[in-house]
Amino acid sequence: MTTVVSTYNQEQDKKRKDYLDANPDKTPEDALTLFPSMVDGTAAARALTFEDLKKRFYYNEGGRAGYRLGGDPMMGSVVDQKRETGEVQDLSYTELRARLPQEISNDIVQLLANSKQALLEFANIQTGEDIASFNQQYDVNLSLPQGA
Repeated sequence: MTTVVSTYNQEQDKKRKDYLDANPDKTPEDALTLFPSMVDGTAAARALTFEDLKKRFYYNEGGRAGYRLGGDPMMGSVVDQKRETGEVQDLSYTELRARLPQEISNDIVQLLANSKQALLEFANIQTGEDIASFNQQYDVNLSLPQGA
């Protein structure tokens, strides 16, 4: 049995016990209905495992992929804490190129170096929809790196 499913079932066992302790008129079958166990290998178990992996390894607060393991976001020092004012640091092409991964093409880095608005919007990208909007607005082809 996978660790995630085993942990889930242990939690469900505890919930069933607590439920039965708090409700002496209920049967173990009632508790099992409310807090079912999971069978390893089922679609529900696979979905639970994927959700657990996403939480543990890929998604940090705010939904930005890959930052939980990698530390601070690469643009964290670029965007001022006052996002609503739209203020960003002035960065040269060379500074941006050094901070951004190589998967970001040179034409996009050039755009970011020349446009504070584009840099702010780039720094606030969180979803695939944000990427599509950025691409359409600036007529570029930004894409997520493989595995992100």
